[in-house]
Amino acid sequence: MNQPIVLPGTEVHTVHSDIMNFDFEISIQHPIADPGTPLPVIYATDANMGMGFTVDMTNMLILGGEIPPVLTVGIGYPVDGNDMEFITNRRMYDFSPTNDEFQTGQLSESDLASGTVHAGGASSFIKFMQDELWPWLTKRFNVEEDRTYVGDSMGGLFGTYVLFNHPGFFNRYVIGSPWICWDHPLCFDYEETYASQHDDLEATVFLSAGGAEHIMSPAFDPHATEIFNRANTEQHTLSMGKRLASRNYPGLTLKTLIFPEETHFTVPYALIPHGLRYVFGAGQ
Repeated sequence: MNQPIVLPGTEVHTVHSDIMNFDFEISIQHPIADPGTPLPVIYATDANMGMGFTVDMTNMLILGGEIPPVLTVGIGYPVDGNDMEFITNRRMYDFSPTNDEFQTGQLSESDLASGTVHAGGASSFIKFMQDELWPWLTKRFNVEEDRTYVGDSMGGLFGTYVLFNHPGFFNRYVIGSPWICWDHPLCFDYEETYASQHDDLEATVFLSAGGAEHIMSPAFDPHATEIFNRANTEQHTLSMGKRLASRNYPGLTLKTLIFPEETHFTVPYALIPHGLRYVFGAGQ
C-alpha cells in the first residue's frame, strides 16, 4: 500500500474546539535548528492546501537568515485525502465575519462545495485561536508571545477582520488577496470604525494581491467564476493599503504590493516569501 508523504519535521494533531464544536487538524513544523530559546509562532490558515509550500519557504528563509527560527502552526481540517468540498464549506464559515448571500448562494450551486454553504464564523474562529489553540501550544512547545498571521483569499478576509476587530493578538500580518468583496463594503467599514476610535494600530502588515486576479481559466467552476468576476481584488487591496497608510498610525509598519503577473491561484507562492521577509524585517 502506498503511504502518504510526511513533511519532514512536521507533526499533526487533532485539537478539539469547544467554542466551535469542531475538531481541527493542526500541523506543527519545527525549525530546522531549534535554538533552544522560545520561538515566535506563525499561524497559517488553509493548511490542507498550503502547508507544504508554507513550510518549504519558511525553512528556506530560516536557512538564509532572513527570518528567525519559528514554529509554524498550520490550521486545517481532518479530511480523508483532498476533500475539497468539505474544505470549501468549512473555510467559508470559519473565515467570514458575516453572510454574503450572493457568494454563499453561488458556491452552494458550485462543484467546489457540498450543499448549502454557511458563513459568519470568524468571531468564533479567532476565539478558538486565542483561547483554545494558543494555550494548547504553550503547554506543549517552547514559544513566546510573538505571533504572525498568514492568510490568503478568504484567509486574507479573516486577517483583515482580525486586524480591525481583534488587534493585539497578532504582532504581524501577511495578508494575501484579501477577499474584501465579501459583503462589500464591510472591510472598509471595519477600517473606518477602527480609525474613528483609535489613534494607533500597532502591527506590521504586508498586504498583497496578484495583478492578474481577474484572469480566470474557462475550466474553472462557472458559479465561482461569477464571484471572481465581481471581486476586484487588486483594486480593493490597493484601496485598503492607501487608507491604512493615510492614517499615519505611529505603530503601524505597512507594505502594499501587487505582483503583476500572478493570478489568484499563483500569487500565494509569492506571498509567503515576500510577506514573511517583510514582516520580520528582512524586506523593509
